[in-house]
Amino acid sequence: MKKRNHFISGGKDGSIIIWSIDNNQQWYCQQRLEDHNEKILCLILNEFEDLLISSSWDKTIRFWNNTTKWIITQTILEHNEQVWSISLSPSQTKLISCGNDGIILILEHKKKENFWIIVQKISVEVRGYRICFLSDNSFVFQQWISNLMNFCQYDETKNEFKKKRDTIVKSGNSCDYLSPLQYIDSKSLLVQQKWVSYIYDSKK
Repeated sequence: MKKRNHFISGGKDGSIIIWSIDNNQQWYCQQRLEDHNEKILCLILNEFEDLLISSSWDKTIRFWNNTTKWIITQTILEHNEQVWSISLSPSQTKLISCGNDGIILILEHKKKENFWIIVQKISVEVRGYRICFLSDNSFVFQQWISNLMNFCQYDETKNEFKKKRDTIVKSGNSCDYLSPLQYIDSKSLLVQQKWVSYIYDSKK
């Protein structure tokens, strides 16, 4: 965490630990979150560091808010199998997820109600471990055991995301949920870390 002297970890036991550092520069467990009942697969912290989003082998996506301590505020139960990856949009108002069930969920945050709702569900032929927003209106999805990456764009006429094109991933067809996609907006680079690395310029 950049604004606080903390870091957050997720474990195979389903727990999420908020770590803090003491005056002796030793890390200690400040808070343990135990609402998930299977291993944590993905964690996202928003830019204000007051919202934590987690996905798990237990098929759920959970939202945690922080004022004086972290508390769970919402659970998404729409996936039928483990939720491999989640990504938050640059505006922090949209969330996408991909699961082992071959479903991509699009969620939007309703500010007035402070609640996340599912606005679209996309069925894919091949499940994937990785998904990442490039902008509020576009994202990429990496298929499992495939050298294809799907680029999806928001269609304003139909108010939904649609696949725009496929791109071949030159580094091979292996895929690991423990190494998520990272988009560097300032350089327009999409970085994928696996056995080898590749960098993709999304503006070309």
